[in-house]
Amino acid sequence: MQPLLGDDSAAFFEALQGEPPVSIRLSGAKKVLPDYDLTRQVPWCDSGRYLAQRPVFTLDPLLHGGAYYVQEAASMALSQVALQLLQKAELKALDLCASPGGKATLLADFLPHGSLLVANEAIRSRVGALAENVTKWGNPHVLVTHNDPKDFAQLPEFFDAIFVDAPCSGEGMFRKDKGAAEAWSEAGVQLCMERQRRIVADVWGALKAGGYLVYTTCTFNVRENEENVLWMVNELGASSVKLDLKREWGVTPTSELGLDLAKEVHGYRFFPHKALGEGFFVAALQKNSGDNSDLLLRRHDNPPKLKSDVPHELKRWVANPDDFVFVRTEQRVRAVPAHAYRWACMAARRLNVLQEGVAVAELKGSGCIPCAALALSAALNPDAFPAVDVDLRRAQQFLKKESIAGTPQRKGFELVRYRGLPLGFIKNLGVRSNNLYPQEWRIRMSLP
Repeated sequence: MQPLLGDDSAAFFEALQGEPPVSIRLSGAKKVLPDYDLTRQVPWCDSGRYLAQRPVFTLDPLLHGGAYYVQEAASMALSQVALQLLQKAELKALDLCASPGGKATLLADFLPHGSLLVANEAIRSRVGALAENVTKWGNPHVLVTHNDPKDFAQLPEFFDAIFVDAPCSGEGMFRKDKGAAEAWSEAGVQLCMERQRRIVADVWGALKAGGYLVYTTCTFNVRENEENVLWMVNELGASSVKLDLKREWGVTPTSELGLDLAKEVHGYRFFPHKALGEGFFVAALQKNSGDNSDLLLRRHDNPPKLKSDVPHELKRWVANPDDFVFVRTEQRVRAVPAHAYRWACMAARRLNVLQEGVAVAELKGSGCIPCAALALSAALNPDAFPAVDVDLRRAQQFLKKESIAGTPQRKGFELVRYRGLPLGFIKNLGVRSNNLYPQEWRIRMSLP
């Protein structure tokens, strides 16, 4: 880092010994604000906020309800990429290495209305966190998949944009995770660089000609950053794209680092001594060649015929039901955005799709049980269920999957809300209630 930063290196190393900033990103759809001081905005992201200290996020119902997401500030720079490069209508985008979901939930807010986002995670143990966070964020235009990057070769020239937050040596996380510093080695950097190139090469064919690949890491070294971008330019025929990331934000362009490859590579770095965030690198590349002939459509890849046995009452549970296609698979009914349904079907035939659209209900016998995902989704019709409004303590008890009382003298499903924000459902049995919050999501921390 000393030859890379020159006179700035002392300030850089000093910053690595400091406390990392705490930041959150507010939901674009759920307008309930947490009770924190939100006056300090992340300069490159309108919905990003710095907090003066780190609260106990686990006990805040607004986090579980998707009102905000705890995200490292520098990585919110992807909002600028989306706003500057990706405002064409009805985009198909892929977040290739998406867990735990920070970038996926950001893109769900900042991609144009009508877009379809595929949020993928290759590591099985990390998929659950991704699916949970995507569900709680509540945007129905997201598919969650569990696939290796090479699997996307089955979708040639399909995506308008691909985001690769590449697994890296994690140098940018040293002050947050002392274990990352202890595990670092030069050999590890080399292995990461080789793996990053393999990942990009495997997924490159799924990008349309003229489409964008956005490459990010949370590391500092040139090999995993600028040298990889140069490799994409030389080996894949990509063009490095300039972004308008302002210097007053503390962003350092590659052109200011004195590297020989700076004329061919437009990269942007967030150093902790200049920008209020952790180490982050971002570069955008445009694909120059390809036939752009949507091969899948030429093969008459039509959506499957839908079953007609979806209970009509379920459509009343969804706001604007005509905007959705209702799909029944065994005993579950999902609502998939109609304009993206064809794309979703094309992806589902080739990928391991874990969730698509919104899980509306489970069918049990002659009845229907609303899914927790519906309560958290923007697709919910808030008038479809009577609400039971709870205070902080009862909200926390609900999130611990403890029994809470429903409305006296009323039976049936009730929507649990905290400060007007839906958290999930209970089934009011009159004398008691069943908590329908998912067992795997429950808070395990003891309440104060």
